[in-house]
Amino acid sequence: MKKRQWLILLILGIFLAGLIVGYSLYSVYKNKKLAEEEAEKDTRISVHKLDKESINELTYTYDNEEVTLVKNGETWVEKDTGAPIFDDDVDAMISSASDIYANKVIVESTDEEYLLRFGLKPPMIEYTVKMTDGTDYHVAMGSRLISEDDAYYAILGDEEKIYSVTSDYYQPFEKKLPEITYVEDEIDIDPEKITGMEVTTPDMEFAAEYVGEGSKNTYYTWKITKPYTGIMADTDSLNNVLTAFASMQYKCCYAYNVASLEPYGLEDPETVVRMTYHTGDDASDEMEYTLNIGSQCTYKDYESYYVSPEGSNNVYILDSYDINGFMNFTPFSLADPCIYSVLVKDVKGFDIALDGKLYSVIRKEVPETEEDDSKSDSKTKNEYYVNGKKVDENDLLTIYSLAYLLTYSGEADSNAGSGTGAETALKITYHPIEGEDVVVAYNT
Repeated sequence: MKKRQWLILLILGIFLAGLIVGYSLYSVYKNKKLAEEEAEKDTRISVHKLDKESINELTYTYDNEEVTLVKNGETWVEKDTGAPIFDDDVDAMISSASDIYANKVIVESTDEEYLLRFGLKPPMIEYTVKMTDGTDYHVAMGSRLISEDDAYYAILGDEEKIYSVTSDYYQPFEKKLPEITYVEDEIDIDPEKITGMEVTTPDMEFAAEYVGEGSKNTYYTWKITKPYTGIMADTDSLNNVLTAFASMQYKCCYAYNVASLEPYGLEDPETVVRMTYHTGDDASDEMEYTLNIGSQCTYKDYESYYVSPEGSNNVYILDSYDINGFMNFTPFSLADPCIYSVLVKDVKGFDIALDGKLYSVIRKEVPETEEDDSKSDSKTKNEYYVNGKKVDENDLLTIYSLAYLLTYSGEADSNAGSGTGAETALKITYHPIEGEDVVVAYNT
């Protein structure tokens, strides 16, 4: 037993010694790592540190455009127009301008020779912050360093030195005023709650209204009111257009509270989109949104349009891809392709005029008898008569379905079939249970 106990003690001792050695090696490694990190931190040069809350004005120049932002309470606005600024953008700028560390000193001189060499005459970006006590601080940023990743030449404050700094002090200012201006009039409409649509362009005038529960057919919930009358819309096609409109987003607020919309083609726009919609669960809170579409322009190398909501003096940018995606329709493409699609149960009868002959069809509902082999829960059945003579139901429905399935193959000229010499090859007069008779004429 004693020998075994000594063996266990020996093993525990070896294990404990291993733990001590391992811990010692880890401590040495950790201390070395911390020393390296501290040494790395120590290589940065703290140039200046400002109190963010004491900064009340910021002026910066990028791409030869100067922007001045001023603090207005808890928000920031553009000095001349009062345009509100996105919080994230101005926060990034203030953070960069208030606490600057340099990587290293490139040269202790600001002679013209160095300014030209390092892209500091003129600067690529420069900005000045003003404090509540009247003092200010200026930074000029030059070219990107080739020898260092993600670093730029810079003059910091009044020192006659050129430093290298990280892109954290450059990138927040790579934005023009439209990119940082808050968008106040964003399109925010649920396409499923749109109740009316009207589009006017130089080449088209289109309008449709939601009929919803007023439609006898649950699929046909929209009726076209311009340029056609009495034509239902193809619901799926129209819903695609409404979804495309509601999905559009402004690229930016290009000009805020302008004195005149005329330079943007928005004073008397040729293209106007008007939507009526409601925001709640019923239509009692119906509202209207009108978007005026002005001149075409190029924004960030993309074909775009100037647009402005009715009643606003702000000019926004919409990508032409979005507008064309929404406007890529004709009234005919949104019309129900079926010429007259009413179920036979919804008509009292119909008359067919063909080759100089008239066929009058009457539908009657009669009580079912015990002999009838009907699987319907209804206690009535249909009987059909042509010119007073009873005909087989299946034969009649076959003929009716042929007319029911007829669809438009294309849009004819507005004068087609109505001029001199036009002849009616076939005319069907439907007698609906509700409403007036509907006449469908097929002219040659």
